[in-house]
Amino acid sequence: MTDPTRQPKRWAAPALIAILAAVIVVVVVIGVVAAATSPRPAGSVVAAGGASASPAASSTPSTSSAPSASAPSASASASARPTITKATPVPAGSPQPTKTATITAPTTIVKALTAKVTKMEAVEGKANGPGEVAGPSVRFTITITNTTGKTVALSNTVVNAYYGPDSSPALELEQPGGKAFPASVKSGSAATGIFVFNIPTASRSKVEVSVDTSVNNPVVAFRGAAPR
Repeated sequence: MTDPTRQPKRWAAPALIAILAAVIVVVVVIGVVAAATSPRPAGSVVAAGGASASPAASSTPSTSSAPSASAPSASASASARPTITKATPVPAGSPQPTKTATITAPTTIVKALTAKVTKMEAVEGKANGPGEVAGPSVRFTITITNTTGKTVALSNTVVNAYYGPDSSPALELEQPGGKAFPASVKSGSAATGIFVFNIPTASRSKVEVSVDTSVNNPVVAFRGAAPR
């Protein structure tokens, strides 16, 4: 039988609070242990309460493990380039030095080939072609003698005249009596050409006539006074 004089047993408030706190601690400990024993990605960090967090990015950039292409060395580049050999220029077609002589003397162009102003005449030049101007002129007869042992081509021979202290170029005319050299001159023969140049009468104390037979031969120039 129940004793009516005994009161029911009650838990004191402080005891209840202590029990609840112990239960909470046990729950937290179980959670931490479970988080620690569970697998997680490599490099992750367990935060408070068992949560995992990725580590912060490092301020130093990572170095790639892939091999980088390196620039070829200077020696390798030099050895890979083809060697270029420069050819020595051949001065076959270059103009030759000018030979000078008095206007009344023969001179040698090359061995066994000579030129001479054989005649000079004061004439009245006639305008017979495009660009020609009639006026006082000088007509030069020039002879080329060939004893080289072979035929010499004369088709490309050029004759020019200059006058005065500044060596002004004289204008060539066809008339009166102008005649070009023949296409060639055989060995043992001479060829003659006649050339008319418009030269003022007052400028004939200093005249030059040049004969150029080929780019491979020297130019010969005859200097002196021309008739008035």
